Amino acid sequence: LSLLDSNNAPFTMNLYPYFNEPSAYTQYALGNQQGWGNADGSLIYDNMLEAKYEAMMYAMEDVYPGAYNNIELIVTETGWSSQSASTKSSFSNVANAKDYIANTVKAMNNPS
Repeated sequence: LSLLDSNNAPFTMNLYPYFNEPSAYTQYALGNQQGWGNADGSLIYDNMLEAKYEAMMYAMEDVYPGAYNNIELIVTETGWSSQSASTKSSFSNVANAKDYIANTVKAMNNPS
């Protein structure tokens, strides 16, 4: 992070809420259900993508103080699986992929 900071370069990451998605959080991961957060309710996120982004910013700040304000974090890739070879992955379908992309674009057009 020091190298990125000294060269005014961004940190890039791929975010795929799909990979961490247990079935209890499907609608939140898709961006269809807002209001999840930490246990005491002090942090509330509109979707899992937002929560993961913020978690990465806090992790960067923990490792390199000043990163939160000095290093741009860019999501270079995101998406949702539309098909799975595993029958356990009932959330891998075209409808969920469409929802995720639509909700992600909507969120990015209205940053908070």
